[in-house]
Amino acid sequence: MHSEKDVIPRLIETYFGSGPDFSNRFFSPAEDLEISVAEENLNVVFPEDYKNFLRHSNGFEGFINGYYLRLIPVSFLYENTQDYCSESWPWA
Repeated sequence: MHSEKDVIPRLIETYFGSGPDFSNRFFSPAEDLEISVAEENLNVVFPEDYKNFLRHSNGFEGFINGYYLRLIPVSFLYENTQDYCSESWPWA
């Protein structure tokens, strides 16, 4: 059985790995404080697997199976929620 420490890098390599053009971009790991501040600001508790991903890479930008995906760094989640969601979803 693989340890949790081994699982995240293996999943990232499998599903988020760069193709021959190395176009996928990973960010520096998030600090636990950044994660807890975002949870507090958004009044949510992130799933543990998402927190583990953030501790490995605080965001991602690139392609998965030909589709573009952007996961913003955790410190920008609240700001982006306010900027892009508050008009359509006032509770955001």
